[in-house]
Amino acid sequence: MALLGKSNCHSSQDSLSELNRQLQKERDESTNRLASLQQATNQPRGDNSELLRLRAEVGRLRNESRDVARTASDPDATEMKSWLERVKRLKEKTAQFPGLTIPEFQFLSDEDWLDTARKAKQMDSEADVRKALSSLRRAAKSAFGSVVEKAMTGYSQANNGQLPSGFADLKPYLSTPLDETLLQGYEFPQPGVMADKPISLIDPDGNYQSSRIQVSPHSVSTTSYGEDGLKQAIQAFSAANNGQPLNNPSQLLPYVQTPDEQERLNKVIKSFNQTPTGPPVRDAQRVGP
Repeated sequence: MALLGKSNCHSSQDSLSELNRQLQKERDESTNRLASLQQATNQPRGDNSELLRLRAEVGRLRNESRDVARTASDPDATEMKSWLERVKRLKEKTAQFPGLTIPEFQFLSDEDWLDTARKAKQMDSEADVRKALSSLRRAAKSAFGSVVEKAMTGYSQANNGQLPSGFADLKPYLSTPLDETLLQGYEFPQPGVMADKPISLIDPDGNYQSSRIQVSPHSVSTTSYGEDGLKQAIQAFSAANNGQPLNNPSQLLPYVQTPDEQERLNKVIKSFNQTPTGPPVRDAQRVGP
């Protein structure tokens, strides 16, 4: 199972090799001391307790050295270690770009971080980091939706099938208290349905991003449409409207300048105006490019 490219494994390989060398050195030193003690215990009234201890130490070091050597030569184990190192780097980058995070990050699981690090492949540039954080934002919204869905189901079961009309109804059924800053981004358009407010369709990178989540008992439906080819039009819109939020892509129509931008905007508007049909799905799905 090759999870990561071999080029990402060099640092891990070097670390394992160094550890193996250190263990071999300790083993050799203990072996020499053991030999000296064995010679000494051949004399009358020799103390065998230190000899037995050193024999056990040499055996332990020999086993550890063998295990490290086996791990260093195992590509799957080495790649997994490199994968975990990338998760660590991603979390460090997240701390460096707080403006690209959302309150829902608190609901990300270890699996979400691992999956994002696996797909990112490279995080050498700021663009790589921004792309990874965009993926994490989608995962975080979906994870938050699952928390609310469980609370809705609990409320409905405890109240003879009635549906909650707001977060106040859900408080006794939430696995963790929810911050008011987080709740401000969501609303209950009808009992039993929570949806995110379309506060702004501009993501932290200045690109168009429509992310919708709808939660009801036993279901979480999320859709996301991103378009990075409208940044010029978005910048022009923001400049002309004193930075006011973009809550409908049609507002960008006066600001597109090229046929390519017009074509991209037409697709965005069509997606935005589409009404989801069919039963909600539990997986987050990305619509569009």
